[in-house]
Amino acid sequence: LRLPEIEIAAFPQTGATILPLLAFGLNIAKNLLYTTDKVGIEELKNINFPTRIFPLDQLEVETLAFVKKLSKYQTEFLIFIKTMLTIMNKGYIKACFDLEDECGKVAYATEKKSMKELDEFIKGLYKKYS
Repeated sequence: LRLPEIEIAAFPQTGATILPLLAFGLNIAKNLLYTTDKVGIEELKNINFPTRIFPLDQLEVETLAFVKKLSKYQTEFLIFIKTMLTIMNKGYIKACFDLEDECGKVAYATEKKSMKELDEFIKGLYKKYS
């Protein structure tokens, strides 16, 4: 896994920021985006991502075991947990994409803003999205 946007002078927009944020959390997402370091499966396992890794020849058996475990729980609980998380996440993701769009417009604007203007712009973002 590598997020090279900043290294190749591309603003990390539309997914390049939200996906690592959702998957890894704020600190790791920032580290990946700022450093552009390549991260392998061992590093990902150390941060519990992915949560389960199986050899291909055991994938079917392990998948069925996981489904069997889930089937022991009350169906409504499983459905509502999935539904609530999906609805919550959808609103969060929409706000994140809106934020990325606003930042991207400024990042790619032909007329560059001064540091003071950027500071005011960022303060406005905090008010709007916090």
